Amino acid sequence: MTIGARMYDRLSARCFMPYPEVPVPHAKEGPLTGLTFAVKDIFDVAGYPTSAGNPTFLALQGIKQKTASCVEKLLAAGAEFQGKTITDELAFSMQGANFHFGAPINGGAPDRYTGGSSSGSASAVSCGLVDFALGSDTGGSIRCPASQCGVIGLRPTVGRAALDHCQPLSKSFDTVGFFARRMEVFEKVAAVLYGQDANPEDTKPRLIFVDDIWTLFGDKVQQALKKPYEAAVGLFGSPASGQFSPQGLERTFLAFRKLQTAEAWESDGSFIETYHPVLGPGVRERFILAKQWHVEDLSPEREIQAECRAHLTDLLKDDGLAILPTMPDAGIPVGASETFVERFRQKVSMCLCHGGLSGFPWISLPLGTINGAPIGISLVGPKGRDLWLIAQAAKLMFIC
Repeated sequence: MTIGARMYDRLSARCFMPYPEVPVPHAKEGPLTGLTFAVKDIFDVAGYPTSAGNPTFLALQGIKQKTASCVEKLLAAGAEFQGKTITDELAFSMQGANFHFGAPINGGAPDRYTGGSSSGSASAVSCGLVDFALGSDTGGSIRCPASQCGVIGLRPTVGRAALDHCQPLSKSFDTVGFFARRMEVFEKVAAVLYGQDANPEDTKPRLIFVDDIWTLFGDKVQQALKKPYEAAVGLFGSPASGQFSPQGLERTFLAFRKLQTAEAWESDGSFIETYHPVLGPGVRERFILAKQWHVEDLSPEREIQAECRAHLTDLLKDDGLAILPTMPDAGIPVGASETFVERFRQKVSMCLCHGGLSGFPWISLPLGTINGAPIGISLVGPKGRDLWLIAQAAKLMFIC
């Protein structure tokens, strides 16, 4: 399959788990007939195991007898399953390199990592191997790879799609998201996966320039996204100025980091303590912190989360459309040091953590480049208005 002048197949893209192929039935007719998809290897699919990106976890699983309901929805709508994709280990990384199963190819910039943790799914889409791919987003695991691979990616409103038969990371922050290259495909999949908005009105958007994030990411990113930003202003009107963290981005990020990491121990602590799996660099250190923070009083962090949610609710109301960069740069170069990766991760998280803390829908669009590599521009909408948000994104994609 071709992305620009580059060509990849399943083997060269390195994005699929090497499981024996098992037929997965799908409806012969439906709104997704003719479309193919892949599934991040944290979601159960009957006939396949689930690794969650760790070989010890995989060895304990056996063959699954049931399929996650979010996957069943897609099959019932006529989409054809193509396989399970590599995930960063226990879904606890933004890098896009699994210590055990390798680094999938970034079809938009092969000299850079895909980003994670939905790395294989973003790779499969960016390399043209499937029409769309299912992933998850807790702290950026859809939005980060979407930006780095040059595809569309959505973190939906928290709770918008069921997470049964899915290995959790941080249950109160986890969401079911997905990637696609084409907006017409994206809109079809979203309608099946999420259903109609509770408020389906086609409200005129009120554009909001997220000043603290644009300032944090600096001139290079502002220049890379100047054209899509100006297109958004022409489409939706002059923006108001707002901030995501009036009390400080670092304060908000540190609260999210502690809450997410503590919840990760609730999800995986028993597995780690019982079976002592080998964990890759970065993931191992985060679980050491998780064990420590899990037993601490996190009420101050919960208060910061409540402040963040209340602030963004007031900022966006029912018609707000926040516009901001997805990332502080193009993706992480392949072979970057662990120190570079961790610093990059923290800067990214100062932006993306607001999606987890608020629970609001957030879409990244592939409308910019830096030195030839993709970078996304993001739109964030009110809670529960996921399809409305996607409709605004489609309008912007159409004119860019």
